[in-house]
Amino acid sequence: MTAQELIHAILTEMGSCSKVKLAKIFLFIERSYYRTWEESLTGSYYVRLQRGPVPANFDDILKEGEGTLWTMKICDMDIPGATTTYTQHKYEPISAAINIPQPAQDIIHEICSKVNNHTGNQLSEISHQLPAWMYSDPGEPLFIEELVLDNKEEYFQLIDKVNEMESDSEYIPEEILALLS
Repeated sequence: MTAQELIHAILTEMGSCSKVKLAKIFLFIERSYYRTWEESLTGSYYVRLQRGPVPANFDDILKEGEGTLWTMKICDMDIPGATTTYTQHKYEPISAAINIPQPAQDIIHEICSKVNNHTGNQLSEISHQLPAWMYSDPGEPLFIEELVLDNKEEYFQLIDKVNEMESDSEYIPEEILALLS
């Protein structure tokens, strides 16, 4: 499944969605799918941004689907007591639902149902609890294997293993490297 197909499926399920909420639902679906099937649904990787992990190139993905799979509107946000008017990007599906394999559809439905009454900001706050976001630097790439981890001990065990593998690869004799290339 492509990232655009997942976004379209989310929008079809939700009816409409703000950009921030859409990015977080995308992440939570990917996490749930990975936990169930031990593989990424879309093959996406993420980037650490201020508002939490976001699929890499998310703006480009949204622009590519605009006008064919969904529409984008800039809307005023309703914030009680706010003296300033804030806007948000809101997306709505245009075309009919696409054919999605049942296991993915079940997870999409489950996650969308769970987060339906949450705002994008609330979902961002939830994503800020992920160790991969907490312990990474701004702009750093994040992968689903690390984003599924819920506690810092598991996260640092994974990071230690990756670092160990990287340092081991530095000591491969040049003769073997030549054979591999």
